Amino acid sequence: MSMRNTPIESQLLEKLVLEISAKPEEAAIQQLRQHYPGLPMIVCSEDDMFEREPFQTHEGFDLHLMARSMGCARLTHQLESAAGVIIALHEEE
Repeated sequence: MSMRNTPIESQLLEKLVLEISAKPEEAAIQQLRQHYPGLPMIVCSEDDMFEREPFQTHEGFDLHLMARSMGCARLTHQLESAAGVIIALHEEE
Protein backbone atom coordinates (compact mmCIF):
# COMPACT_ATOMS: atom_id res chain seq x y z
CA MET A 1 0.00 0.00 0.00
CA SER A 2 1.53 3.31 -1.01
CA MET A 3 1.12 6.36 1.20
CA ARG A 4 -0.16 9.75 0.18
CA ASN A 5 2.35 12.54 -0.21
CA THR A 6 -0.14 15.18 0.85
CA PRO A 7 -1.83 15.42 4.25
CA ILE A 8 -5.46 14.50 4.71
CA GLU A 9 -7.67 17.58 4.74
CA SER A 10 -10.19 17.98 7.55
CA GLN A 11 -13.10 18.27 5.06
CA LEU A 12 -12.16 14.91 3.52
CA LEU A 13 -11.98 13.29 6.94
CA GLU A 14 -15.36 14.77 7.98
CA LYS A 15 -16.99 13.45 4.81
CA LEU A 16 -15.45 10.02 5.32
CA VAL A 17 -16.64 9.89 8.94
CA LEU A 18 -20.21 10.79 7.87
CA GLU A 19 -20.23 8.03 5.28
CA ILE A 20 -18.86 5.44 7.70
CA SER A 21 -21.30 6.53 10.42
CA ALA A 22 -24.21 5.90 8.07
CA LYS A 23 -23.20 2.23 7.64
CA PRO A 24 -20.39 1.12 9.96
CA GLU A 25 -20.17 -2.41 8.52
CA GLU A 26 -17.04 -3.79 6.91
CA ALA A 27 -18.69 -4.51 3.54
CA ALA A 28 -20.02 -0.94 3.25
CA ILE A 29 -16.68 0.53 4.27
CA GLN A 30 -14.83 -1.57 1.72
CA GLN A 31 -17.00 0.08 -0.96
CA LEU A 32 -15.74 3.49 0.19
CA ARG A 33 -12.34 2.60 -1.26
CA GLN A 34 -13.87 3.31 -4.68
CA HIS A 35 -14.88 6.83 -3.55
CA TYR A 36 -11.45 7.54 -2.02
CA PRO A 37 -8.99 5.76 -4.34
CA GLY A 38 -5.97 7.83 -3.22
CA LEU A 39 -6.58 7.37 0.50
CA PRO A 40 -4.91 4.36 2.13
CA MET A 41 -7.60 2.74 4.26
CA ILE A 42 -7.44 -0.27 6.58
CA VAL A 43 -10.53 -1.81 8.15
CA CYS A 44 -10.09 -3.94 11.26
CA SER A 45 -11.61 -4.72 14.64
CA GLU A 46 -11.09 -2.40 17.59
CA ASP A 47 -9.46 -5.39 19.29
CA ASP A 48 -6.72 -5.32 16.64
CA MET A 49 -5.69 -1.85 17.80
CA PHE A 50 -5.11 -3.09 21.36
CA GLU A 51 -4.89 -0.17 23.81
CA ARG A 52 -3.94 2.51 21.26
CA GLU A 53 -5.80 5.78 21.71
CA PRO A 54 -7.89 6.56 18.60
CA PHE A 55 -7.79 9.92 16.85
CA GLN A 56 -11.60 9.97 17.06
CA THR A 57 -14.25 7.69 18.53
CA HIS A 58 -17.65 7.39 16.88
CA GLU A 59 -20.67 5.16 17.35
CA GLY A 60 -19.68 1.82 15.88
CA PHE A 61 -16.02 2.58 15.12
CA ASP A 62 -12.79 4.31 16.10
CA LEU A 63 -10.70 6.26 13.65
CA HIS A 64 -6.90 6.09 13.74
CA LEU A 65 -4.56 8.05 11.48
CA MET A 66 -1.58 6.51 9.71
CA ALA A 67 1.41 8.84 9.59
CA ARG A 68 3.31 9.67 6.44
CA SER A 69 6.60 7.89 6.78
CA MET A 70 9.44 6.54 4.70
CA GLY A 71 10.09 3.83 7.29
CA CYS A 72 7.88 1.63 9.41
CA ALA A 73 4.16 2.21 9.67
CA ARG A 74 3.11 4.32 12.64
CA LEU A 75 0.09 6.16 13.99
CA THR A 76 -0.33 9.88 14.52
CA HIS A 77 -2.82 12.22 16.18
CA GLN A 78 -1.83 15.12 13.91
CA LEU A 79 -4.03 15.48 10.85
CA GLU A 80 -1.31 17.38 8.99
CA SER A 81 0.96 14.33 9.35
CA ALA A 82 -1.67 11.76 8.31
CA ALA A 83 -1.46 9.83 5.08
CA GLY A 84 -4.17 7.22 5.62
CA VAL A 85 -6.83 5.98 8.00
CA ILE A 86 -7.51 2.87 10.05
CA ILE A 87 -11.18 2.21 10.72
CA ALA A 88 -11.45 0.00 13.80
CA LEU A 89 -14.97 -1.39 14.02
CA HIS A 90 -16.49 -1.85 17.47
CA GLU A 91 -17.47 -5.40 18.34
CA GLU A 92 -21.12 -5.95 19.15
CA GLU A 93 -21.63 -7.24 22.66
